[in-house]
Amino acid sequence: DWLVDNEGPGLCEICKRSIKEEMVLAVKASSAENGWEVAKALTTKTVRLSEHELLPTVDELVYRGGFPVSSMQVADRSFPLNLTLFAYSPFSPFDVAMSSIPSIAFELLVDNPTRSACNVTFGLTLPLLAE
Repeated sequence: DWLVDNEGPGLCEICKRSIKEEMVLAVKASSAENGWEVAKALTTKTVRLSEHELLPTVDELVYRGGFPVSSMQVADRSFPLNLTLFAYSPFSPFDVAMSSIPSIAFELLVDNPTRSACNVTFGLTLPLLAE
């Protein structure tokens, strides 16, 4: 559902270096019934897809942090669905090794306030040099 550019996930074919320096989370939603499609990066910073193309970003993210779960609620008037992204880290009381595992799990909560059915795709890309 997403296009991976430059012959690899985030790499410039000519110079073999990462052109996407940060992890990018994105959401695409569409409604065949109403004929709309919207794709947004879940960030307020500019996300460049190619030399001449930018991925639209959300207007605002409302962050609520707490260990081991954090959340970001998307505030964007042009996105017809309500989105909340949850991020979980491993946590086991009294187990330092388990609680120190460098990993994260994402969960996207989608609320559809419209009366039409919608398709939603959640995308994630990492710079190849960081994988």
